[in-house]
Amino acid sequence: MEELLSKLYIRLAESFKENLKLKEIKYLSDGNTVNVLKTFLSLNKTGKDLKALMYEGAIPIEELKYINKDGYEYCLKTKLLIKCTGASDNKAFIGLNGIFEYCSLSNLDFREAFIAYDFKTFPDLKYVLKPHEKVLCIFLILLGADSEKTMYNTETLTPKQLDSNHKFFKTIETVMHDNGVQLGKPITWGTGKDVSFRKFLTNNVQLPQTGLYKYKGKKYYLDLSKRKNVVFLLDLILDKYNEEQRLDVNDSFYDALRELSYKMLTEIGELRVEFNKNIIEILKS
Repeated sequence: MEELLSKLYIRLAESFKENLKLKEIKYLSDGNTVNVLKTFLSLNKTGKDLKALMYEGAIPIEELKYINKDGYEYCLKTKLLIKCTGASDNKAFIGLNGIFEYCSLSNLDFREAFIAYDFKTFPDLKYVLKPHEKVLCIFLILLGADSEKTMYNTETLTPKQLDSNHKFFKTIETVMHDNGVQLGKPITWGTGKDVSFRKFLTNNVQLPQTGLYKYKGKKYYLDLSKRKNVVFLLDLILDKYNEEQRLDVNDSFYDALRELSYKMLTEIGELRVEFNKNIIEILKS
């Protein structure tokens, strides 16, 4: 059995070297031997592409039976190897279960492979919000939409109200700028996804991934139930500033929020609400 797995493992290693980009191949500490398990687990391939790659590492079944017929039957029964289908149904290749078994029998370290898989699947992301996402966050702060109970419900708004809310987004950008708070590059109002209220809400990339932004249908809010969430949110909005600059910028940001809260009544007909207490404490501390 071990001889069969070894042959299939080596053939798959050759397939990786023949068909993968240099940066996709991972090697053992000797720098020459392909680390098949680590390479396999770190690949970003679609199911179709991965299947084609594994098929390239297949060996004719008759050849495997010639080496060890009983071993072939055992490996097939225990799912250590996988038969190809379609036009390649006369071949078989070593699957992940077989690769793991070979590594175990050969005393190969597979911890690095699992680390590579974890890194690929759960990368340590640094979130960077677009100006559009920051404006939306500020809008929800102003509305007091900081929990599920106080979520911003757009289902009840008329087209005219949606349009006035969209225009207020522009006011947010302007007031922040006038108070010396940089949100990023100027928003291209009137083009692409910035052309209307509904489209503007979809102009986000990382905000939904932060865990702060919640929505149910056409209802939206920020989860600011914990102080650490507020700290995280403010760091995302004010990421253009270093730690030393933040004291002054916090004051400017708070002043802009106050100015905007008074403008809400005249521009969108929303009464001024008390800001989230954690936001006030952090900005004024």
